Amino acid sequence: MYDLTKRFHKDNLTVEGLIEQLNKLPQQAKICICGDDCCYIHVEKDSSVINLDTEDLADSYEEMVTPDEDGVFIYGRHHFIPYGFFSKQENNDLRLLTRRLRTDADLGFFADSNIAGRTQKYRYDYDEFYAAAGDHTFDIFRCIDNGKLYVPGAHELFEYMGGV
Repeated sequence: MYDLTKRFHKDNLTVEGLIEQLNKLPQQAKICICGDDCCYIHVEKDSSVINLDTEDLADSYEEMVTPDEDGVFIYGRHHFIPYGFFSKQENNDLRLLTRRLRTDADLGFFADSNIAGRTQKYRYDYDEFYAAAGDHTFDIFRCIDNGKLYVPGAHELFEYMGGV
């Protein structure tokens, strides 16, 4: 149960005030917002307001999923580019293909949260991903931010471990 003596309420808490309160706690203490262990930090363009939330608030962002002229598009605050197609062998052998796919919990693009212990960092939707990509028909996409290859699946964005 929570310690009532460590509770505080501040209207319009500043970053400095929040840091002051957090510095009183152990560095390994977990931060939960409304009891949820998933936390999103949203920052206004001019950095005048910071919002801590349990929701991605994707609709609040400008240019969230708009294609760029050079093929780069943004989805879930990550930059992707169409990369390639499955090999003929992968297209003909589903077992081979699925052995080359894995869940990337670090990226956290899942349609739902808390499935098999995974935490959703970004709400993922197959159709929205392809719409953001400009409806490219590619099978494999490269994330420019981390250099990894990804394959859109029905319920998550899989990391692709095969060659192109």
